Amino acid sequence: MSSSDYRTRFLSDTVARKYDEMYQGNSYDLWLWNKEMKILELIITKYLRNVTSIRYLDFACGIGRIVSFMESRVGTAVGIDVSLPMLERAAQRVRTASLVHGDITQDKNLLAGPFDLITAFRFFLNAQTDLRAGALEALRVRLADDGLLVLNIHGNSWSLRAISVVLKRLLGNNESINQMSPLQVKRMLVSHGFRVVDMYGVGVLTPRLHKLCGQRVSHVLSRMLQVLGLQVFAIDIIVVCRKMIPSEVKEQEKREHQSR
Repeated sequence: MSSSDYRTRFLSDTVARKYDEMYQGNSYDLWLWNKEMKILELIITKYLRNVTSIRYLDFACGIGRIVSFMESRVGTAVGIDVSLPMLERAAQRVRTASLVHGDITQDKNLLAGPFDLITAFRFFLNAQTDLRAGALEALRVRLADDGLLVLNIHGNSWSLRAISVVLKRLLGNNESINQMSPLQVKRMLVSHGFRVVDMYGVGVLTPRLHKLCGQRVSHVLSRMLQVLGLQVFAIDIIVVCRKMIPSEVKEQEKREHQSR
């Protein structure tokens, strides 16, 4: 794997520890996560309430933040990651979930599924294009025909974050900052056989503005975004999707052929 491969980013214990620290105290990331938890509960209630024992997979589970929250809300829970240091931290959080070290984008026999629900948080925004494609293909194979894939993009280019990025560029900060728009996310999913069925938005302010204005203001603005139906302009977007049915796949293939 090359140094630009996203798989290698969290392999050291130092990086894993720093990632863990992001969700402590009164951090912006923890504030977002508190909102995301409520949305995950809403998704389960809305789409999976009739599933007797939900088979659940948390892809790229990292420190176990999501799988440890979800394990009591599903029938069986599995978290998988390529980083042992991250999984060691996850092991301290989970109670009943199974944790697997491996890479389903490269091992077709690992975790065959099917799963009724798969989550993939803080992955697709920063993963390189070929890894995104490999992950979506691997997850699609393991998702039940009527299952849900729930992912997030924590850097929406239609949000205030985009202005922040522009300002940083003007000030000479050439740091690589990844962004994706809801439209780009939808196109990515469609190209790999998924259709978007729902979308939620969390947060309006950037981390710096959030710290300046406080959590109360951030909460009010985030709530207003939901009430007004403007989730596509949130900092963090959560996307719910299903597999395309055969007729939808054929129609998509037809469109792709015509566009060539």
